[in-house]
Formats: sequence, C-alpha cells, structure tokens
Amino acid sequence: MVNQTDSDNFPPLGAASSRRPRSAASAFSASSASSASSASSVSAHAEGVHETHKRLRGEAMRWSAASLDDRERKSVFSGDIPGLGVVVPGQQIVVEEGCMRGHGTYEKGGKIFAAVCGILEKVNKLVYIRPLRSRYQGSVGDVVVGRVTDILNGKWLVDVNSGQAACLALAAISLPEHRRRLDEDMLEMQNFFVVGDVICCEVQRVRADGQILLHTRSTRYGRLMNGVFLAVAPQQIQRQSHHIVQLSCGVQVVLGLNGYIWISLPMKTSAKDTMNYAHVQTTHEKVSKEMRLAISRVRNIVLCLARSNFDISTQTIERMYDVSVSRGWEAKDLADPLVMQELVEAFLVARLGKDA
Repeated sequence: MVNQTDSDNFPPLGAASSRRPRSAASAFSASSASSASSASSVSAHAEGVHETHKRLRGEAMRWSAASLDDRERKSVFSGDIPGLGVVVPGQQIVVEEGCMRGHGTYEKGGKIFAAVCGILEKVNKLVYIRPLRSRYQGSVGDVVVGRVTDILNGKWLVDVNSGQAACLALAAISLPEHRRRLDEDMLEMQNFFVVGDVICCEVQRVRADGQILLHTRSTRYGRLMNGVFLAVAPQQIQRQSHHIVQLSCGVQVVLGLNGYIWISLPMKTSAKDTMNYAHVQTTHEKVSKEMRLAISRVRNIVLCLARSNFDISTQTIERMYDVSVSRGWEAKDLADPLVMQELVEAFLVARLGKDA
C-alpha cells in the first residue's frame, strides 16, 4: 500500500510526465552558454591581472622617483640602459647570455624573473633588483635614530628599522670626564640609557650576519629630548653632508638614514664637554607655544613629503615650509588631505620656478 505522500510525489501510471527529457540541441546550447560564461570569466580574470600589473608598475614608477637621483632617473626612464628599469613581481627579466642573477630574482624554466618590486640594476655580469621599500641595511658612518628596546650584559639593543636589533655596546660610548670603564658601570647601565629612550648614533660596523654595531662617541650623539618621532621609508631620506641640521624656523631635525626622524628643540651644548650628549641634557624643557607650532608644522611637512614620494632633505623641508607659510596655512591645516594636495602642487610650482 502506497502512502498518500508518496503518491503525491510521483505521477500516476500511464499519465504523461510533466518533465520532458532534454533534447540534444538544448544540451548543446547549455554547454555553449557554459563555455561562453567560462571564457568571459577567464577574460575578466586576465583583464584583472593586466590592470593589477599596470597599477603595480605605476606605483613602482612613482616610488622610483624618490629612490633615484637625477642621473639615474634620466638613464632609466629615457632608455639609455637597455633592459634596465622598474620591474614588478613575476615580470621576466631579459638579460644577455652569461649573466648571473642576484637578490630579488628567481629562475624558472631557464628564465629569470623578478621576485620583488624595484629597480633593476646590473654590476658587470650580476643582475639584481633594488627594492623600492625594504629594511635598513646599514653602512659604516651612517647617522641613524633608534629606540632602546632592551638592556643586556654590557650592551643595549636598539631598534633602527633593520632586520634585527642593532647593538650599542657599553664600550662604544664615552663616559664622563673620559674615565676608564669599571665593573660598576655595567651594573649602572640604566644611568646612561633606559628602555624607551630615543637616541642618535652612528653606525660603527656591520657584521657578516647583518647586525649593526653603533657608537655615540661624539657630542652630537646621545639621548634625544623635547621633540617628536617620525618613521618613513629609508629610501626617501636623501644622503647629505649633515643629517643633524637646524632649520631657519629654529627647529632642529635629525634625519636618520634608517628612515627614523626626530624633530625637536635645538640641542644645548655644555661648557663641560662630556663627549656624550646623554649627560648634557637629561631633563625635559618647557617648550613655548610658537616652538610647538613650528615643530608640528615641520612634522606635517615631512609626512606630506613622505606620502607624496619626494626626497626628504633639508632643502625640500625648507621649501615646503616656506610655501605653507606663504599660503597662510596653519600647522593643523596641513593634516587635511585636500590641503596637503594643494601644498604639493604649490611646492612643485615653486620648485620648478626656482630650478628654472
């Protein structure tokens, strides 16, 4: 005996079925529609990949303007160096036979491809890619700004925007009155630098494993006070003769080649030269309202230069500072994206007019 529910689900015997079998033509049309939809999806995916490639290349071209000087920029973008220029990940690198691949490249099927986005460079037979954004590598003599992160046995660990923490040894600082180091100094290391201190120092040496060794054996280096801290890409800091400069507005800027910047009051000197700035100024000073506004203006200008992919140097900061003052913008106005765009346009006009 068949239940009522089961009889409702199936048509009676001999009755014409309401569901007709699909014909060959309808099946072919359905498969054609499926193929067409698959082809359209593949085409859309290819267009998406192409647009992504164009966008990455455009960003790389904009970033390259901040990482190349005038001579390199002219050679790369005018085509004077065949095969060299801006590359994006996955792009094939066409090189002459016998070349060796270096950093930022990989080999597949006998061909060389780019693994990172950057500038393709060649030294003799070695081809490598200089990334547009990367960690600070370190070079002897570089002035850097760092933050103390830990105190170990006879050394401080400092964050300098590198792949690993830099090392500032107790023997790499000058003690007061140039006296010799004693065992008590190792027990009282917190009297010199504590965790969280922002310091200015110089690269003394770079080990084979990439760790950076620092020193503060100068009156210019040591603890930084009475200012604000900024972090930008290391490639945007332009190398110049002096990285600890005082602007015409009275603000002092420490442009660390590692991408860390300190904007503050001018450092005070002491009649008693201790050869270590950490012992010269160890207290916070009262900063006037005018100086606070000047420091805030310089900070916003540096951020504007960084976001617009300009080189950050004393000249560019001074020029953009003058433009912002001439336009009548206050320090807080420079944080507005619309005002920032107008400032960049006015800065370019003033820069082209002065260069002409």
